[in-house]
Amino acid sequence: RLKGFEAIAQDNDHVAMFYTLTCPSRFHSVSKSHVNQAWLDAGKPTTQDAQAYLSAVFAGFRKALDKAGIKIYGLRVAEPHADGCPHWHLLMFMDKTQHSDVTNLFRNYALQDSSEEKGAQKHRFTVETIDWSKSKGSAVGYVAKYLSKNIDGKHIDNDVSSDLTGVEASERVVTWARVNRIRQFQFIGGPSVTVWREMRRVRDEIKEDDPLIASLSTGEHMALENVRRAADASDWQAFCYAMGGVFVRRKDQTVSPVYSIPQIMSKLVDEWGEEHTTERNATTRYGDAAIARVVGVLFRGAFLATRVRNWKTENKEKFLRGTKRIMSGVVDVFDVLERENEYHRLADAQFNEYQQYLQRVDEITAFAFDEAAWPSFVGAAHDGGLS
Repeated sequence: RLKGFEAIAQDNDHVAMFYTLTCPSRFHSVSKSHVNQAWLDAGKPTTQDAQAYLSAVFAGFRKALDKAGIKIYGLRVAEPHADGCPHWHLLMFMDKTQHSDVTNLFRNYALQDSSEEKGAQKHRFTVETIDWSKSKGSAVGYVAKYLSKNIDGKHIDNDVSSDLTGVEASERVVTWARVNRIRQFQFIGGPSVTVWREMRRVRDEIKEDDPLIASLSTGEHMALENVRRAADASDWQAFCYAMGGVFVRRKDQTVSPVYSIPQIMSKLVDEWGEEHTTERNATTRYGDAAIARVVGVLFRGAFLATRVRNWKTENKEKFLRGTKRIMSGVVDVFDVLERENEYHRLADAQFNEYQQYLQRVDEITAFAFDEAAWPSFVGAAHDGGLS
């Protein structure tokens, strides 16, 4: 996705800016290898408190951009300082004529809080302009180290802030993010990634004579198929263009996701009412409000289902206990069926014997009324030991 953003930026002569946003001193528990007094005086803010502060700064910055009619797109990476306090790195693409306005707005919001404290003007907010002509001019290459040390540490020999290898440092970073429920990566701008993921589930070409899209014209069918092909080929650049461009509004996208509240949740909400707020206010592992479940995509009124199964994660021990209980019942059922089948087999054998007996009686009766057949019948009876 970042590579696709970079290609779009170069196609449109956009500029790439690299910003770093950090927290005020009070969010840092350690200063110069000692416990930070400002942190103690502030009531020992947690990692989540620091992340919430950064999110609030960025939210205010985004609102200011919207008010000014400025659009940006790119990637945000969150990672920890040595004391566990998070800071953000942001690679943002934008119109070349607007990068000064964007930078000034961001700096203003970054320094609204405690701008006079020592080091704030120098370290709180830093800016770099990526030069496309230089060897490290690739935006993806520029942030590769930040991505790697927040995932698996591959291709990083040593961590600059410790004696750890890249792999060892990344293990600690990932653990930090999971324990504190920090969202490490967040893309900004561009079309719906939900549609991207759902369309990647549709592996086969969408035929023009498919009954599901019978209402679409040839041109509309091609527009839908272009979205699917771009997603299937992992071409984020082509996908953005097929969806209406990198700055497309959600309501103007070529394809939109379709959500559905699970039936059981609907039942709980409808029947339990306001009293049971836990289910109604469910959140994700990052603390965001949980939304309804995606079931497919919508294009020009044509619905394309992409999910036909619902999966549920269970505790392994609970699952095994339930499975054992179910299978024990199944075994009992099969035992009963086996006994019933054995009974049927015995009954069938007796029935066959009875049928043979009736057949012999019918033969004897027939011979008794046929005098011409008596000599042969008597001989057969004698040979068979009949009396």
